[in-house]
Amino acid sequence: MAAGLGLGRLFNLVHTLGDSTYINLKDARAVTFVCQLDAGDTFTVSSASDSSGTGVAVLTKITEYYTAAKAGGAWTKNTQAAASTVTTASSVVAVFTVRQEQLPDGHSYLKCPSTSTGTVLAILHDLAYQATPANLASVLT
Repeated sequence: MAAGLGLGRLFNLVHTLGDSTYINLKDARAVTFVCQLDAGDTFTVSSASDSSGTGVAVLTKITEYYTAAKAGGAWTKNTQAAASTVTTASSVVAVFTVRQEQLPDGHSYLKCPSTSTGTVLAILHDLAYQATPANLASVLT
């Protein structure tokens, strides 16, 4: 059986840059963040009730994340006490998931900025509906 296009069927995504990029999780049950900066960095997750950051709350729900060398390799599971941050070492990629039910009541927006110039790829999955990529709703509004 041939595999179909994953974008729109299995996931949606956005490459976020900057401290004010909120991702709307209303049409997905979870978001997986892929975070990286060659020098290492700290990434902090917070939630809000809208894209402008109304009612912003630091989200202390991250208890596990996975890391691997940026060039590829085996994934290592990391566990921590519930926190809002994930810290990476030099040339390491960190991956973690936040589920919709972990958000405070009334919140459907998340952001995961870097404390420096790290990059974040947000992969929204367990979509509420499937659509061709051109018909996917923006996750930034």
